[in-house]
Amino acid sequence: MKIDYFKEQYENAPLPYHSLDVEGNILIVNPAWCEILGYDKEEVINNKYSDFLTPESVITLKNNFPNLCKNGIIHGVEFDLIHKNGSIVSVVLDGKVAYTSSGEFKQTHCIFKPVERFKKHEMTLSNNTFLYFNKSNACVYVYDPESLEIIDANKKMCDLYDYTYKEITAMKLTDLNPNTFENIRKNVDLILRGNVDYFEVNHIDKKGNVHYIETHPSVINISDKDYILSIFHDITERKENEFLLNVISQIHNTFLEEDADLLFANLLEIFLKYFDSEFGLVGYLDKEDNLIAPSMTYTIFDQCRVENKSIVFSKSSRKGILKDSIENKTIYIKSENFKFPSGHIELANAMSVPIVKSNKVIGAIVLGNKNSGYTDADKKSSEKIAKLMSPVLSNWLSNLFHKEELKEINLNLAERIEEEISIRKKNEQLLFEQKKFADMGQMISAIAHQWRQPLNNMQLVSQMRKEIHSGENYDISYDELFQNNTELIEHMSSTIDDFRNFFSPNKEITDFSIVQQMLNTLELINPQYNNNGIQVSIKCQCENGSIKCGNMFSESYCAQDKDLISGFPSEIKQVFLNILSNASDATLEAFKNNNGLDKIIDICVVVTDDAVSIDIHNNGNNIPVDVIGRIFEPYFTTKDEGKGTGIGLYMSKMIIENSMNGRLTCNNTENGVNFNIKIPIQ
Repeated sequence: MKIDYFKEQYENAPLPYHSLDVEGNILIVNPAWCEILGYDKEEVINNKYSDFLTPESVITLKNNFPNLCKNGIIHGVEFDLIHKNGSIVSVVLDGKVAYTSSGEFKQTHCIFKPVERFKKHEMTLSNNTFLYFNKSNACVYVYDPESLEIIDANKKMCDLYDYTYKEITAMKLTDLNPNTFENIRKNVDLILRGNVDYFEVNHIDKKGNVHYIETHPSVINISDKDYILSIFHDITERKENEFLLNVISQIHNTFLEEDADLLFANLLEIFLKYFDSEFGLVGYLDKEDNLIAPSMTYTIFDQCRVENKSIVFSKSSRKGILKDSIENKTIYIKSENFKFPSGHIELANAMSVPIVKSNKVIGAIVLGNKNSGYTDADKKSSEKIAKLMSPVLSNWLSNLFHKEELKEINLNLAERIEEEISIRKKNEQLLFEQKKFADMGQMISAIAHQWRQPLNNMQLVSQMRKEIHSGENYDISYDELFQNNTELIEHMSSTIDDFRNFFSPNKEITDFSIVQQMLNTLELINPQYNNNGIQVSIKCQCENGSIKCGNMFSESYCAQDKDLISGFPSEIKQVFLNILSNASDATLEAFKNNNGLDKIIDICVVVTDDAVSIDIHNNGNNIPVDVIGRIFEPYFTTKDEGKGTGIGLYMSKMIIENSMNGRLTCNNTENGVNFNIKIPIQ
């Protein structure tokens, strides 16, 4: 990510720039580099830097590159580069090393500036000294090392510092150099002893602007007196670019911070330090063009006493240079006539800098209270910073807006899902109620079968009691007949209780025997099975082997007590009723086409340590291939109209898989259809 930031930054840098790997291979060059040396990027990238140096400079590279790798920085190293046309371009190069997060060498960042080469042995003045001065492209001046008086200066220097020749030759070196007299005297002594080739100093021009210069001094003798001739270049732009490079590097690193408040607070600290300001804010424009300034919470927010203060500057509430700079996409500087509301921090001066990307303002930097006031140089520097910062801020905003959109989408999606779940639950409840009424009809039919025989017996008992009362002699007493009649009535009452309990909703999850619930269901519908000639066989298989249940309605449901599961007993009974009813219908339908067919339903219960598996197999016809995959869909049925709702199997699958974390499947066999229920044992 950082490489991308640096790449965009250096692409737009005004000075030639290149980046090398640890082997000295060229990784990146910017357009300024290619323009000065005449190459296309494709001719340069991945080649050795030494391929573009003169033999003497190759030696210089070998001597200096290890120091750069070791110390992390070099400054003012001279190289002779070979132009594509064969000419020599002399440059002065500064370089820094970028490291990985683990502190290992990553790449270099180097900038250079073409210079005129001046050698001390070439600097011999004669009577045509002034002619040489005036023709030189470099700034040249001569001063007395004892009095520090400026003896002579060429036109280039006068123009640079905005002095006339008369003015500048009436000055001393101390008038140009803001350093202390002791430092100036120390440098002069070094020059006289020949211990320095060049050094960097600051000069102040007539307007008070600071110039960074790189001077190459030489001792010359005129009329048996030593003077110092200094040839210098204004490196202010290079120095500013170095400062900007450092600032932009800090800015890009800051954008790696995930916390927005801390990110903008750190950005503000960088700008306050660079522009020597007391107050400020840094913010971004949201989708409604409101300026959001999280950095305020770390600086002037607590000191500000304005009512209803906020870190949000809405589009309609912005005033002054902040409003003007954003609306006009221009930097504004102000140093008087401020109008602030009561409680606002007092500002002596201020600068507002819009951050623009693709002709759209995406952020702003506002600074205030610089001791010396904001200058055109500050305006120029801030413009460069804003330009280089804009792509990084734009990427950050894209990620921010994307996260906000995802958050909104997820919120809306959560609401829709909750709504859909609510509707689905209501629909499922409606399905269950519809199926319950259908099951009640089946159970009423089962009760009718169960009561038919007891009612017949009760009628016979009543007839026998009447005849005994009339004197008829039977092998049974009157009391015994009364007892038989009472037992029949109790049996019928028990049937009613079974019917009521079958549909009684159990609101609490309980542990129960799944085999017991299956047998309870069979007991209710067994009279129908008997009436229709359907044979039912049950087989249990556990660790003691296979056991055939001879008396399926005994109270010992599982000898090993291994069939206990957790859930609602009424729900599993509904599942058994649905599947057993479908099995009965299937065998009866198959019997219509084959009167010799035995109507059989086989039930096999397999109990393991972790699950109970129940197979309910009927010897009816196979389910067609194009139908079997849909039998668990709601309202899907293959039965004639009025004979099936299409809800039973759907509801059964919902109960087994959603409520009991099990599986309900169906498959055709060689001689029928098998339903398998598998439920985990808790």
